[in-house]
Amino acid sequence: LPDIDPWSEEGIAFKRFEADKALAGQAAQAQRGAIDALMAYKSGLNQSGEDPDAEQHVSRIAELEAEVLAAADRKAEASRRSQIAWEDFQQAISERSARRILEGAD
Repeated sequence: LPDIDPWSEEGIAFKRFEADKALAGQAAQAQRGAIDALMAYKSGLNQSGEDPDAEQHVSRIAELEAEVLAAADRKAEASRRSQIAWEDFQQAISERSARRILEGAD
């Protein structure tokens, strides 16, 4: 990355990207955690020999599946925001480069 003043438009755009990227990483971890919880429950249920069609198990599996879907939605949204922030940063860098070229032409 080029030298960037942290208080410039480029610096602020980069900080926003870094923050959004971190949130996307956290969302991905949360999704993996939700998937792991679902798989662990199903595995434990299979090993226990209990009836997987019992209401308590069906209900719990439905809850865990809903958590997986919600986590996937949060991850997708965080990834989208991160991508937009990256594009904003790239645009700010391009505009800075254009300004420098114009300033050098004077």
